Amino acid sequence: MKNGFYKGFIDIPSKKYYKYHGLIMPCNIQPDPEPLIKIPLVPAPAEWVLIYDEWPVQNGQWLLKYNPDFIKPSSIGDPCFHSWPDGKQRYYFFEVDYYWNGLDTFWTIRWSDGLNCAFDGGSSSRAYMHFEFSKLVWFGWDIWEDYLIYLENPAAGTNVKIWASTTGELPADLPSPEGIYW
Repeated sequence: MKNGFYKGFIDIPSKKYYKYHGLIMPCNIQPDPEPLIKIPLVPAPAEWVLIYDEWPVQNGQWLLKYNPDFIKPSSIGDPCFHSWPDGKQRYYFFEVDYYWNGLDTFWTIRWSDGLNCAFDGGSSSRAYMHFEFSKLVWFGWDIWEDYLIYLENPAAGTNVKIWASTTGELPADLPSPEGIYW
C-alpha cells in the first residue's frame, strides 16, 4: 500500500530554524513527507521450512541437537524456569518414521516439549511407528540443552524431519497431518 499523502501528519508539527534580526529562532511547521511512501500493512505470514532431514545411524542411541539460529523466537514469552536467553518461545514441527531394530526389548523416542518444560516421549516394541507433532522447543538444561529428538535402537529406514517457523510465529497450517500412526 502507498499512502498518497503530500502534506500529511498535520497534527504533529516539526521545527525549522530561521534567522530573525540576527537570532536563530525555532518555528513550528507542517511536515512535508515524500509522496507515495510504501507502508507495510501486515507482516509476511509464518510458514514452515524444513531445517533437518536426517537418517539416524542404526542401533544404539541417536541424538539430534539443533542450531539455535535455525529456530526463530516468537513474540510469546517462555514460562519455563530453564528458558531461552531472550525469554521467547520457539515453535517446531517434527515427523519421525521409526523402525525398530529388534535387538533390545523395546525402543524409545523423546522430544523437546516447551509447553511442559520437559522432554516427552514413549517406548514400545512395535516394529514401526509414525510420529508427527507441532511443539514448542524447550531450552533444556545441563546435558539435555540444545536437543530436539532422541532415539534409542533405530533401524535402517528411520527418518527424522524437523520444520521451523520462518518468522518465529506459529504458522496457520502444518506441513502434514498431526498425530501418531502405526
